[in-house]
Amino acid sequence: SGSQTEYSNYFGFTEAEVWKLLQDAGLGEYADSIRNWYNGYQFGKSSIYCPWDVLNYVRALQNDPSAKPDNYWRNRSHNGIIRSFIERTDLAVHDKFERLLSGECIQEQILEDMTYDTIHSSEANLWSILYLTGYLTQSKSEEGKTYLKIPNEEIKTVFADTVASWFTDEVGRMDRKPLFDAFWNGNDKEATRLITDILFDTISYFDYREDYYHAFLTGLFTGAGYAVESNHEYGLGKPDLVVWDRKIVELS
Repeated sequence: SGSQTEYSNYFGFTEAEVWKLLQDAGLGEYADSIRNWYNGYQFGKSSIYCPWDVLNYVRALQNDPSAKPDNYWRNRSHNGIIRSFIERTDLAVHDKFERLLSGECIQEQILEDMTYDTIHSSEANLWSILYLTGYLTQSKSEEGKTYLKIPNEEIKTVFADTVASWFTDEVGRMDRKPLFDAFWNGNDKEATRLITDILFDTISYFDYREDYYHAFLTGLFTGAGYAVESNHEYGLGKPDLVVWDRKIVELS
């Protein structure tokens, strides 16, 4: 159990062990980066690093000192349990999920004696399995309640990638023809209304930043077969997006 203190130092690398490894490898300047990306798993009173991630990144740095931290969970885990959360319609679940992605904690009761066939039978079971499989870790615990959080940057990218995959699937199922018709007919009010509807259905899982809106609009058109040019210069201006209908051929 992750909440027990006995043997808590043996579930992964401790801070001291990682520091010694980095010193021996001549990579001490990467300690903060490795801590942000691969530390944060709380076992008892110990904060533990994932050995698989640390060793992979150290090897990458030895081959290329400019290597950036990577998501080494990408090819070794199935993220269906996270997807099941995203697809739930419960407002409470959505709110908690968004708080986690924002770096906050949520308070839940952890059930450690569930069986596989009961995982989806309750919300408590779902949070528990995310905790027991390492997607969430405890921030603190008191009176039978555990405060959960995403442990590090690597797992945050797992959550974000899963959300992005869900978003792509959702957009692919939408009837975008009314939106495209509004664009090509110059009906800016209708286009604004339709885009707003799509954003309200999907964007709450993402940061409200300009780069996301940019990627959002690019994906809407690219996924429908249109040619999209991003941030190209045209004359004296530089539009964010230029969309071309591949089906239209102009003859001169």
